[in-house]
Amino acid sequence: MGYELFSDKATKFASPEVTIRSGRIFLNVGANEFFTRLGAAYVHLLWDRKACRLAIKAVHEEDNNAFRISVPKGRRGGTLSAESFLKYIGWVGKELASIAARWNESEQMLEADLPKERIAM
Repeated sequence: MGYELFSDKATKFASPEVTIRSGRIFLNVGANEFFTRLGAAYVHLLWDRKACRLAIKAVHEEDNNAFRISVPKGRRGGTLSAESFLKYIGWVGKELASIAARWNESEQMLEADLPKERIAM
């Protein structure tokens, strides 16, 4: 028998991606790993309306503007409850949107260009 058991289901590397659905922003493993590496349990959500760009900036202490990254036990991806932010930017549509993201090392933040058709301007 030449078969071997594949036993490592965890993704070792995934391109950073954010998914928006039902008032929440989900960070895949590749996105959340940056915040985990920094030890940042909180983030600030930044919005560039002109560029239609979201930035999720690592912060190390909770403040009035901070959103907590929730990571379910046994998982490596994170979730932000961001309904107020999504209302603020004019996010429209109930269906899921997955968006590629990139890490800005100098600013310690994750950036994603949101689809303009999903923003009520």
